[in-house]
Amino acid sequence: MKNKFQPDKIFLMLGVLSVGIGIVFNEWLVVPLFSSDGIIDSSARIAIRIFNLLMILIGLTFVVFRNNIHFDIFKVGDNSFRIILIAGILLRILVHIFLQPNNNDPHFEVIEFISEKGALPRSDQLLMAFHPPLYYLLAAPFAMVGTAKFVQFFSLLLSLCNFYLLYGLIKRTSLLKTYRVKCHVLLLTAILPQFVIFSSFISNDSLSFLIATLIFILTFRYIETPTYGHLILLSIVLGLGLLTKGSFIAIAPILFPLILVVGFYRNRTFAQHAAAIAVFCVIVGGLGSYKFIENTISIGQPIFNAANDEKGLHSYVPRQGGTYQGLKSIVDINVVKLVRNPFLGEQTKHSLPLLLYGTFWYSYIRESNFNATRDYPLTVLPRAMYLVGLLPTILILLGAGTCIWQNRSPMKIFKSPNPNFNLRLKEGIVILFLLSNLTLVLTWGLKHDAWSFFQGRLLFPSVFSVAILFGWGFERISRWRPGLQQALNVSLFFAYSVLLSYFIVEIGYQV
Repeated sequence: MKNKFQPDKIFLMLGVLSVGIGIVFNEWLVVPLFSSDGIIDSSARIAIRIFNLLMILIGLTFVVFRNNIHFDIFKVGDNSFRIILIAGILLRILVHIFLQPNNNDPHFEVIEFISEKGALPRSDQLLMAFHPPLYYLLAAPFAMVGTAKFVQFFSLLLSLCNFYLLYGLIKRTSLLKTYRVKCHVLLLTAILPQFVIFSSFISNDSLSFLIATLIFILTFRYIETPTYGHLILLSIVLGLGLLTKGSFIAIAPILFPLILVVGFYRNRTFAQHAAAIAVFCVIVGGLGSYKFIENTISIGQPIFNAANDEKGLHSYVPRQGGTYQGLKSIVDINVVKLVRNPFLGEQTKHSLPLLLYGTFWYSYIRESNFNATRDYPLTVLPRAMYLVGLLPTILILLGAGTCIWQNRSPMKIFKSPNPNFNLRLKEGIVILFLLSNLTLVLTWGLKHDAWSFFQGRLLFPSVFSVAILFGWGFERISRWRPGLQQALNVSLFFAYSVLLSYFIVEIGYQV
């Protein structure tokens, strides 16, 4: 059994598979897969033939040189981790240079309102004014002295800070066992297109991503050393999160019981429990309740929605009605539909999994000036991104399943020794943060029944969770079949190269 998964045999199988794809993946298969009308022109045929030739050459190389291929990357002691950090920073700077400041959401008009009038707009005055004001207040000084591009520079600073914090968090975490897996995890966060791009717009997303990473750091610190100082810091940052974006309300129901669980494990008295909960509630409520109070005073309820929109600012929401079409909208996971129709359309917009998947790996919804890959023949790239995204997605789901299975007995975890208890609690936080984030997205989206609410970027406050689950999936495969590790490395690097090609093409077209 062991010999079956030796690296040379893995590369022999990959070689045969590549040659087979090069032979079989011809026009008769490509036409129905990629063209909805069954027609492809001569340039597409040329691209197909070049692809076939490359696959055959790669396959023959794997077969002939299989005994000499050693794709053993990311070794302890090398500079891979630092190189990925530098590459991620440079990529974000390049994207900032060529990406237009605004996306589909006019956040900049809120900043202009504040900088010009010296006051905060009510939720019913501007389209984006329903958001809490912290990002806009921090960005307003940039608008006072510069253009929208200078305000976008503020988002770049937040993006760079967030990536550096993720770098440090991934580097030091005990949740991942090996240096190699940590490098893969950091590389995914470094080049994930939608994460990079939405961190670079004028948008409160850039600040919310940073605050979410800080919450992970401070939550783990509180688990390890549950002092009042760490609790106060965690409460302050969560309060600032609620002052940035209302979606942080999904985290409070997780941190509240966490404080109790840690207290019970440490044998705290009732008075100590009460004091800890009081500190948490007072700070979070005091800092994060502004927008809810303002809405209650101005529109009569704490959360603004389309029902309160007397001016029709959010008229796009009812126009998107009918997105949810029952059970088929939940169970439709046919990614081939996205490959055939890579952009927002009737064929895919009624599937919640495909909406989330499409907006996670690519700009399924037109949202920026990075549109070169939306025009033929470069539409082959988003199709490829959807396909290569399958492997990391499977690893993420495998990691989630592994985590849930390992933590299926909470009482055993509670009775375990301190180091193991802390580790299991951190694992629980990773999966619960992502699940609560996903639950909020689905609940809010189904409430409004609008496709624009089901966007993968709304999960990026939990990008650390996604990255860790991806790493756990990699570790699970490596433990199950060690011989598959090199093949997994090759496959993932192919996926990374496709994701990087997106930036090369889009930035190249802006030059």
